[in-house]
Order: sequence, then C-alpha cells, then structure tokens
Amino acid sequence: MMKVNILETDTGRIREDELRDWSQAALNQLDKAYGYKSFRPGQLEAVNTILNDRDLVAVMPTGSGKSVCYQLPAMREGHLALVVSPLRALMRDQVQALQARGVAAALIDSGVTPKQRQSIYAMAHGGGLRILYVAPERLFADDFLFFSQSTRIDLIAVDEAHCVL
Repeated sequence: MMKVNILETDTGRIREDELRDWSQAALNQLDKAYGYKSFRPGQLEAVNTILNDRDLVAVMPTGSGKSVCYQLPAMREGHLALVVSPLRALMRDQVQALQARGVAAALIDSGVTPKQRQSIYAMAHGGGLRILYVAPERLFADDFLFFSQSTRIDLIAVDEAHCVL
C-alpha cells in the first residue's frame, strides 16, 4: 500500500489515506510503451492515484511529462481517456506518437469533418479507442454532447491549465 495525502474539497481538510501500489505494473508499462526505465518526479504518484480511481489535480511545469500521467493509465484494455487541449499541433503530435506505439488514439478539432467525427465516436463507443483528444470548443457541440452522454469515459485530463473553467 502507498500512503498519500488527500485534500477533501468539501471541507478543505487534508487526510492521509492508503492506495494500492501499482508501481511495478506502471514501471513495466512505462518501459514497454515508452522505453523509459524510471518515472520523472511526480509521475508515479499521479499514475498511482489515477489507477486507484481517485480524482487528481497535478500542476506540473511544461516539459515535466504530464502526458505520461494520463496516457499510461489510459492504455488499459477497455478504458477511454478524454484529453482536453487547445493546442492543435500538440494534439496531433501526441496522437501520432501514441499511434506509432500501437495505442488507439484520435483527435477532434475544427479540422475534423463531421463524417470523421462520427467515425471516431463510433470507434470510441465500440471500445476501439483508448485516448481521444478534443479542443475545448468541441465540448459544447451537440454531437460531442450526445457522444459523451452515451459513451463511458473513464478518465478526463485537462492538459492546459487555461482550459479549466
């Protein structure tokens, strides 16, 4: 078991709790998926928290490896992660890198046609997608609202602090 401090948002109280320690499985997956032998500071704690189905706010500087914190848990069979990012080039780079590693990933931004969106939604709904990147403005589109209400989304990650409402 791993001891962590948890902030109770309703009371503002910090309490200690124990989480299942997924360290070895996470390290194995990190090596398999990325070829890295160790985590950067804060990554393992974030991954463990997510794998224990706990909410997490991780504020990390640019270049610290935030994406590993949500990508690694999203690689589990039968899970779908939704990543909100306003940076089109970053989304495209992330999706290409994930696909090159054999991870089913897609993105929806203003450059994706309605037909392409429907195909992506169908793939996610059918369990064939692990990670879906979306631009913030897509969150309120009718087709996305229908998709998000009819599909199980296991993890939501906001990859840029200025996307938090």
